[in-house]
Amino acid sequence: MIPLPTIKDHCRIDSPHDDDLLRQYENAALQYALNYTDRKTLHVPEAGVIPPESQALILDEAVIQAILLLIGHWYENRTAVVVGQSVATLPFAVKALLQPYKRYCL
Repeated sequence: MIPLPTIKDHCRIDSPHDDDLLRQYENAALQYALNYTDRKTLHVPEAGVIPPESQALILDEAVIQAILLLIGHWYENRTAVVVGQSVATLPFAVKALLQPYKRYCL
């Protein structure tokens, strides 16, 4: 989905040792984005063509940035709790980037 070199550049990684881990984080970040926005499928636009009736999450620059932020956050914070550091939630920017895509159902 997102080219591995793009993910590695974002995380400032040069070696191939964590490639599988980065792909795992990418899959988890995509699932987070789909769940947060209440979308079931992903749409990768071809040449900027986006069907207006699409209920899929559109993989545009904002969604890609949110996924990259999540990957970077998880890569730097590999455990649920770090002793001696303050507790932090996911970066606010992730939710801010995904908020416009969120579906609200009554």
